[in-house]
Amino acid sequence: MDQKTSVKIFVILAWIVSIYHLILGLIGIFAPDSVIVSVAQSVFGVTASGSAEFFVLAKFISAYMILMGIMMAFVAKKPYQFGVLAWAAVCFFAIRVFNRLAFFGLLNEAFGTTMARNMLTVIPITILAIGLAIFMPRSKK
Repeated sequence: MDQKTSVKIFVILAWIVSIYHLILGLIGIFAPDSVIVSVAQSVFGVTASGSAEFFVLAKFISAYMILMGIMMAFVAKKPYQFGVLAWAAVCFFAIRVFNRLAFFGLLNEAFGTTMARNMLTVIPITILAIGLAIFMPRSKK
């Protein structure tokens, strides 16, 4: 595959990561509590209690999601200049996969998440991480 095609795929993946994280981050900060609980269930497969602690943590996590979205927008907009920042996303995704697998018992106990539902999160994250790493621009020609 030529570099131009590889970079196009990389940019598409970077925009997917950016938009996903921006939308979820903004929902986590600005949406009503009922929407946040619904999104947590449908996107992350967790059954949230709706406690004050849950919403405080959701808002903290949402700030990081917005940061990831902004960072990946820079990556997508200027892949040769900022493409190296995608390694931060790849590392983040690797840590998320590790956490989801290594601490699955805790995830299940806290939120009732099944392993099948857990894999619906793990597999796409893994694919995105691998895709970003494979198609990342190496140098501008």
